[in-house]
Amino acid sequence: HLFHPNSEDTFKLKDVEVEKDSDLVYVGQIVKRKGIEDFIEAINKIKNVMPGIKAKIIGYGGGNYQTYIEQKITEYKLGDNIKMFGFLPSYEDVLLEVKKSKIFVLPTYVDSGPRSVAESMTLGVPVISYNIDGLPAMIENRVSGILVERGNIDELGKAILELLNNEQMRKNISENAYKFAQENFYAPTVID
Repeated sequence: HLFHPNSEDTFKLKDVEVEKDSDLVYVGQIVKRKGIEDFIEAINKIKNVMPGIKAKIIGYGGGNYQTYIEQKITEYKLGDNIKMFGFLPSYEDVLLEVKKSKIFVLPTYVDSGPRSVAESMTLGVPVISYNIDGLPAMIENRVSGILVERGNIDELGKAILELLNNEQMRKNISENAYKFAQENFYAPTVID
């Protein structure tokens, strides 16, 4: 597998000290196939045992689907739990918001090898995603990230809670993910 290399700037951000201001972050287009509804459903379930859970959604979809997602957040009374950012001014702003989160979640239904996953791994932010398409080539389950069955929101929620409640597991996954990123997403290595 030959992945798109991440910029050297992404690797430099790995060691930048930031305060974690959210538990979860989703970065991607607001479209059904990216699993944004599953992300919201999982947070709604988690809220029952962790009422103060904080999540960010970075990205934009526009049109009726964007409105539908905003209504879903309101319907589930998740306004205090989920902050929608829309587009951010710069690439570095997006990376810093990911870095300020404990876990990156992308429950995508179709994806060959999401750059957002590669970037999160490069930043040392643990990833939870569905076990589909190119993701198993990027993530060794429970070693450099967590993969769950596509569409299984209960399993997604359990994985999120397990990782949020286990700081050592987050640290181990973060270190393993960064090592994988160095070997597979660092431009000079990819070129060699």
